[in-house]
Amino acid sequence: MRSLLTGYALYFNKRHRRVGYLFQNRYKSILVDQKIYLLQLVRYIHLNPLRAGLVPDIFTLNTYPWSGHATILGIQPVDWQDTESILRSFGKRVGDARKKYLEFVAKGVTEGKRDDLTGGGLLRSFGGWEGVLELKSKGKRWRGDERILGDSDFVENALAIAEEQLTRKEMWKSHGWALDSLMEYVEEISGVRCKNIIGKNRDHKTSKARSLFAWWAIEELGYSATSISKFCNISLSSVLNAAKRGGIYINNKKLTLKDRPLL
Repeated sequence: MRSLLTGYALYFNKRHRRVGYLFQNRYKSILVDQKIYLLQLVRYIHLNPLRAGLVPDIFTLNTYPWSGHATILGIQPVDWQDTESILRSFGKRVGDARKKYLEFVAKGVTEGKRDDLTGGGLLRSFGGWEGVLELKSKGKRWRGDERILGDSDFVENALAIAEEQLTRKEMWKSHGWALDSLMEYVEEISGVRCKNIIGKNRDHKTSKARSLFAWWAIEELGYSATSISKFCNISLSSVLNAAKRGGIYINNKKLTLKDRPLL
């Protein structure tokens, strides 16, 4: 998203002969507890055009083209947008679900800005900062993260998983694993030369080896897809697709870096 928005900002500024920031803030991604906050967050985001004055009322918002709201209502279909997971929360019949969804969104018009839906970890489950300060005064500890929107159990679980992943990645790196050594390892177990893995060779055996390399590099060693794209001299989308295939194959065959299995 950073690459996409930066590229578009440069293009827009050049086209319109302007300088400076184009977007107000950075792109923000939040891990959301679906059971509690997902529908509230969907409503809050889809009401942004109305709060910003881009549309005058909820009726105009229903046909606003630059939002997913009209797509959920079926007014402006978009093939790539998932609407079923949202509508399923409002009913089994699509028509009834859309009606209830619209009623739900309309009820949020008067809420205004909600800081409790912009991340902040455990604050909302403790009743805001006052609740947190009260816990602090009693000597109790808590954990929170601006990237997580959920109750205490959800936040704790998410942070625990993240810590486990971070620990595993640091462990592999401490054992000397890097992109070069990983490439040599994939060559060893697959029989595909490194020089063939790096590039656009698409034969079945080479594609499989590249998929293993991409998944292990991203999931186990913690490298970004962008860095792997540059290292292998292939497109970012090719890296992501390869990693997806690699993950399926590795899970099916129960391959690991530690065991050094043979394909």
